[in-house]
Amino acid sequence: MRKLTLVAGLALCSQIARSQEKSDSAKTLEEVVVTSPFSLPTQSPVTLSHLSRKELDRKYYGQEPSALLSQTPSVTFYTDAGSASGYSYFRIRGIDQTRINMSLNGVPLNEPEDQGVYFSNYPDFLESVSGVQIQRGAGYSRHGVAAYGGSLYFESVRFKDSAGGQSSAGFGSFNTYRLNGSMNTGLKNDFGLYARASHLHSDGYRDHSANTSSSVFLNPGYWGDKHKVYLVAFLGEQKNELAWVGAPMDSIHKNKRFNANSSIEFDRFLQAHAQLHHEWQISSRHQLHSGVFYNYLDGNYDFDLNYFLGYPSTAELYNYAFRSNFAGAFSYHTYAGRHFRWYNGVQAQWYQRRHLGSEKSAGELYSNTGYRNEASVFTKAIYNVGRWEFLGDAQFRYSSFTYTGNEVTPGQYWNFFNSTLGIAYRLQEGLRLYYSIGQTHREPTRNDLFMGSDDLARDDNGELLFNSVKPERVVDQELGVKYGARNVFINANLYYMRFRDEITLNGQIGPTGVPLHSSAARSYRSGVEVDAWWRWENGIEWRNQSSASMNRIKEDKIDLRPVLTPAFISNQECRLVKQRWQAGVGVRYQGESYIDYANQYKLKDYFIVNADGSWQWRKLTFFGVINNITNRVYFTNGLITAAGVPGYFIQPPVNFYAGVRVRW
Repeated sequence: MRKLTLVAGLALCSQIARSQEKSDSAKTLEEVVVTSPFSLPTQSPVTLSHLSRKELDRKYYGQEPSALLSQTPSVTFYTDAGSASGYSYFRIRGIDQTRINMSLNGVPLNEPEDQGVYFSNYPDFLESVSGVQIQRGAGYSRHGVAAYGGSLYFESVRFKDSAGGQSSAGFGSFNTYRLNGSMNTGLKNDFGLYARASHLHSDGYRDHSANTSSSVFLNPGYWGDKHKVYLVAFLGEQKNELAWVGAPMDSIHKNKRFNANSSIEFDRFLQAHAQLHHEWQISSRHQLHSGVFYNYLDGNYDFDLNYFLGYPSTAELYNYAFRSNFAGAFSYHTYAGRHFRWYNGVQAQWYQRRHLGSEKSAGELYSNTGYRNEASVFTKAIYNVGRWEFLGDAQFRYSSFTYTGNEVTPGQYWNFFNSTLGIAYRLQEGLRLYYSIGQTHREPTRNDLFMGSDDLARDDNGELLFNSVKPERVVDQELGVKYGARNVFINANLYYMRFRDEITLNGQIGPTGVPLHSSAARSYRSGVEVDAWWRWENGIEWRNQSSASMNRIKEDKIDLRPVLTPAFISNQECRLVKQRWQAGVGVRYQGESYIDYANQYKLKDYFIVNADGSWQWRKLTFFGVINNITNRVYFTNGLITAAGVPGYFIQPPVNFYAGVRVRW
């Protein structure tokens, strides 16, 4: 029935397009401008997707980036609170975001110790982003953690863009509201400034799961002919009521909004990030781009251990506090010829995080510090000759982890060589075939080494609770076809990712609430993906982002399916775009997936319908969105609780958000 509905929806969209009168002229295919060796043009022999600023303007209203990323192939997401703000997470091809490289202007965002990015610490982040490039698979090497399952390259809004400003306000379900304002001076005597401030709040769909957060973003600088110097900086602060524990199904049947976390658990985090860039146009073909960056995190979260274990809450309340300093420097040279583009670069980074554990009545329990340092060098080349394009990428990466605390542990040191080769052939104008093969290595996180504990300890036999996890390795092959014309774009690809010692989610959570992983000796992920977009002359658009996959873990002569990796995902959207208004209907189907390593418990498949629209009147734009129109009960994440039973994360029923934006 669901598949029939999908087909009927596509047929209806196509029929509407043919029946409309031609009015608006078609526009060229949107594409992210290539400004660094870490983003690639659409026609490159790498599997990728784009979210342009124009598309963000249509669909973004303050929600976490994970929600928008889920509208690209092979991406799943969920939120803790079931609302648009607060903690949310995504996976690419079933691979969680600690194994996905994320960067802003090429500067790493992943925290080196746990290798994750918490966008809730950067509220309203996408408001200051000019575009996002999503590369799936091993892809190009990056600064920072390994691009293991994929990578996200964010390009920030710059002061050099058009002068002006905007402010917006909106309100939605669960007492969600958002206020923000930004201004851009544009270039005046080669100097400029972009600035933005935001404040967001939501009570959350689940009980006591509210989020309140604020942020500022600054980009001042000088933009000359030969030299460009600019600062990109942002600061975010948030306070959350926690909702990271899955709810047992019997509790959900009694109360759909049931939150398995205690009502006395909160977290509070402040995070600041700054990056200083210098671009030197040495000649018409040579450019040197250098910079430094610094990232600061300070915060803590509560943990009601008694409630977590299924007992009544008492005055006993644990707290885990973190303070980290993350600094680095990079420099790369670009040679741009007529048929040849060559990048060479180096990067180094230094990181330390202090961990402090305490209990409300007992006071401080322990203090320790983890150190994670890294350095890498790379060379990348793209060569075009006739109908052929060749891509090569080689990176040497060094990473280390050391620790000071009550226990002594040997330092961990890793040396990796990562590489990618790609080839594309142009069959005719706009139509290309491509193939790429790449290998990437990734070291374990601190959480993997410490088996989920925040402080290194010993068991009852005096053995150190330290697991020397092997690094994981993947060889990724991509075969695809790309077609781009004035009003159509299609990228269809096959992929095969073969892993050794994959550090994969096992569906369990550790003693501090952090998800645990298991090491699988052999595994693979394979599938087909389609990223297609059509625009007719009458303003009708249709998008199709779908994937079908087969994924297996070989464990003790048994074939298992990886956790939270559905075999089928489909996003279909039909949109009508006119000069002053637009409206769209989106349909998402996601197949079933397992939540535990043993493949005993499942998330059911689901099918939801969303709609959005906007209308422009003079300098005002009124916009609104309705999610889950059919009011489906569905779950997008699950885990095994401390009691050994499955816990689920319910997503919200029908909900809305509406707002107004004024530009000048």
